[in-house]
Amino acid sequence: MRLTNLSMANSSGDHDAVPVPVPLVVMTMMAAAYMFSATTADSLPEHLLCGLEFIKSGIVQVDPWSYVTHGTAWIDYNLLFELMLGAAYKGLGMTGICLLKLGLVLIFLGILYRQMLRNFSAPLYASILFLFVCATLGPFLFAPRTHLLTAVWFSLLLLILQAADRGARKWLFLVPALIS
Repeated sequence: MRLTNLSMANSSGDHDAVPVPVPLVVMTMMAAAYMFSATTADSLPEHLLCGLEFIKSGIVQVDPWSYVTHGTAWIDYNLLFELMLGAAYKGLGMTGICLLKLGLVLIFLGILYRQMLRNFSAPLYASILFLFVCATLGPFLFAPRTHLLTAVWFSLLLLILQAADRGARKWLFLVPALIS
């Protein structure tokens, strides 16, 4: 049985037998399964406490935690992630952290899958590669760590640079924000 109303037309107008939403459904199910799994980062309490401190006291200007550099000028390079983590925890507790983790993973994987669909001639090839990538990256992606946000920002940076190569330079003003 062909689900032609759900499948994506290829360049010749024919429909592939594999519906495009199937990998998206699988991706969402995998991400949801990992969302409440026991994949926690060793540094989660540290990032969470920093985020809660930033929310309570404002952004810290000097290093209050280190025994070596205590009191020196300091900028936390994980600031945005820690603020998001603290806000998610303050709002919904551990469920908020899991939802933040799910949102970041879905954004990253959605960007990845969209690019695969654009760059492969057949959605079937993109879907197979995407499912392989999800299975390979799963254990590393789904812990609530700062690299999730880094993966999203880096993916957006690559999309902006790819668009600029094609002549669409209207998003280049976002590049400094993404790399800082």
